[in-house]
Amino acid sequence: MKKQRLNQGSRRGSMLFVLTFVVAVLIAGVHYMCTPVDAATNSKYMIKVNKQANCVTIYTKDDSGNFTVPYKAMICSTGY
Repeated sequence: MKKQRLNQGSRRGSMLFVLTFVVAVLIAGVHYMCTPVDAATNSKYMIKVNKQANCVTIYTKDDSGNFTVPYKAMICSTGY
């Protein structure tokens, strides 16, 4: 009985480690999978497609003129 509890504890620890690793890889991957599309300089919007998450995010300009304010997000199918 005691041996079984030890195995369950180590199994949970392994599962937690694997889950933490997968989440870290996904977070890092989302950053690198975003591919901004350059538009005309007078455009009000910028569109970014996240292929890994199948998500399109539309940004508007902030007070400094940078596209940092999320305006709308929607799911898409990239076929990736």
